[in-house]
Amino acid sequence: MDRNYFKLKSSICSSLVVFLCFIFIFSLKYVYSFQSDINPYVFLEKDDRFVITPELEIMVNFWKDVYTKYPKTSIVIHDRNHLDVIYEVFDTKKYINKGYSRRKIWKIIGERKLKYKRILRYIYRNLRRKKHFSGDTLRIYNLYRKKNLLEYLYKGSRNIRCQQGLKEMFKNGLIVSGRYMKYILEIFNREGIPLEFAIIPHIESSFNYRAYSKFGASGLWQFTRSTGRKYLTINYIIDERRDPIRSTEAIAKSFKESYNKLGDWKLVLLSHIYGINGTQRAIRQLRTKNIVTIINKHKGRVFGFASKNFYPEFLAAKNVVKNYEKYFGRIKFEKPIEFERFLLPDYLNFSAIKKYFNIEVSEFSELNPAILKPVYKGECYLPKGFELKLPSVKGISFATLYEQIPGKYKAKNQKFRGYYRVKWGDNLSFIARILKVRLRDLIVLNNIKNPNRIRAGQRLKIPGIFAYLPENDNNQINEDRSVLTIFVKDNETLSHYADWSNTSTYYIRQINNLSSRWKIHYGQKIIIPLSKASKEEFLEERESFHKDIEEKFFHENTITTVRVHRVRSGENIWLIVKKFNNIPIWLLEKYNKNKFLPFIKKGDRINIPIVEKIADVGS
Repeated sequence: MDRNYFKLKSSICSSLVVFLCFIFIFSLKYVYSFQSDINPYVFLEKDDRFVITPELEIMVNFWKDVYTKYPKTSIVIHDRNHLDVIYEVFDTKKYINKGYSRRKIWKIIGERKLKYKRILRYIYRNLRRKKHFSGDTLRIYNLYRKKNLLEYLYKGSRNIRCQQGLKEMFKNGLIVSGRYMKYILEIFNREGIPLEFAIIPHIESSFNYRAYSKFGASGLWQFTRSTGRKYLTINYIIDERRDPIRSTEAIAKSFKESYNKLGDWKLVLLSHIYGINGTQRAIRQLRTKNIVTIINKHKGRVFGFASKNFYPEFLAAKNVVKNYEKYFGRIKFEKPIEFERFLLPDYLNFSAIKKYFNIEVSEFSELNPAILKPVYKGECYLPKGFELKLPSVKGISFATLYEQIPGKYKAKNQKFRGYYRVKWGDNLSFIARILKVRLRDLIVLNNIKNPNRIRAGQRLKIPGIFAYLPENDNNQINEDRSVLTIFVKDNETLSHYADWSNTSTYYIRQINNLSSRWKIHYGQKIIIPLSKASKEEFLEERESFHKDIEEKFFHENTITTVRVHRVRSGENIWLIVKKFNNIPIWLLEKYNKNKFLPFIKKGDRINIPIVEKIADVGS
């Protein structure tokens, strides 16, 4: 009996062991299959078109360290042309803990750069005298001597650069990339683009669709406004550069166009930052399509540090992403966003989306980042024909829900934005004068029965101003529909007017009786011919141009306070601008909406915004 009992016990134990082994193997298989599903970068194992060559190894290693070794509190002070020459890794953490401002930290970094510049020039002057060096001077002398760069000492003093560490930003970009990588790979597969190009947003924006550069580039792929408008809708209401999926479709078209002209995907990468014309010029200059030769030998006016290093940055980012566990450990990627597409058949008030679709503003804006603030503020409608992305909900048809929205929320045309809000002390004659419109037109358009009775806060429609124009735009629509009379704004030229109206500067000069040597000036009245473009198209291009300037300005500057200045005898707008540190005229216009600045007079009160530069430690 005991013998049978032990036999039964041993057979049960062996069966249990086999069962547990089976469960363990199955669980391992499940875990690994789950990991391969959530890792969006498995495609990097298959292709080796873009490999690290020995000539680029130093540059690639530098960028790998920037992405994986140095945190954002570290500033690498290095040589611009020899990335293995690192003078110092400056730690800003102790200054941040002491409460130093970014401006103050940047000033300290500037002093460190100046210190190394002086050291390099000191070594250069005393090298032939065989003078004994010590301290930092000896360290830098040995650094240059070991790398056989002693002849480069003086040039090196002019090429000192700072680079902020990007370790946290790169890791966060990996996590966030899970949201969009599924759609990026689908688009690239469909368009025949190398899947490795999906790495580029790690370099450009760290997969932050809100990223905005000091050059006006925006979104995941950092489209500038001028390039983006070739493929995307960019205006006051919609900026599709911010939409990861739409901008990816646009960049795929751009890559295909570049490949058709260049015939090499490595050169397409270079053209992404340097431009197609610049890349073709480099090929003609060096008579080669070898990207390594172009990087090392090409010299061009705009072929700077960013252009030269973009391909090595790409190789470094590809290596880091491929081996992310080695640098960052296990990463839990975000799940791909899920949504349904719905094409708007009408112009729609945004409040209806929240009320009838039961969607929170934060969730809606995350799915539709291309929609800008004027829509959320109620200044404009959601545009007709726009493709909304809405959260996927089982059993709910958004088409059915849309039919239930009352007609008061829908419109056949975009909301009219050409309004002037009456201020205390205003009268109709004054308003007509500053808006450069006829008093009679203002009265008729607004159905004013008694011209002597208007109230503060009342909104008046501006005759001839279109829906998307700002309230203070100094345009006057001529009765002849083939021309538009405008007043010249800051930064505008005849070339701009020619581009926006699809005509020539010669023709604009002719109809305005301007000689070839005559330069237009701020506040001057100009007639624009509209035989090849509509008024709406011209004014939209104009507003887009000024919006781009404004975005760039506020990316680098901030307004600390506003002063009131009383115009003195003999002062004009130019003297006032010069007196207050050459602040932009358009900024003065923004803070003085009820004044036409070219015609200011003694005693007028002008609001002067005080501008302060935003010091960017990592720039």
